[in-house]
Amino acid sequence: MKLSINRTALSLGIVFAALHFVMRILIAATNGAIVNYAMELHGIRTILVYPPLNIVELLILTIGTFIGGLVIGALFAIVWNAFEKIE
Repeated sequence: MKLSINRTALSLGIVFAALHFVMRILIAATNGAIVNYAMELHGIRTILVYPPLNIVELLILTIGTFIGGLVIGALFAIVWNAFEKIE
């Protein structure tokens, strides 16, 4: 089955950006307690100070994550399609 490069890239870009956006909102809403909890689950004890939520920073990082997801999704589809040709 051949994958559409555009659809795969767009799908992964949206998933990455959505996960990043939701995680940043959770960090802001809990003042970082969720990250400290996750770190403690792995046996790492830290005291991290989280700055308040900056909307511009959130948007820039979400767009950057979307672009990274686009690239990874496109590369995945290209590699997948290359292996399809081998069979």
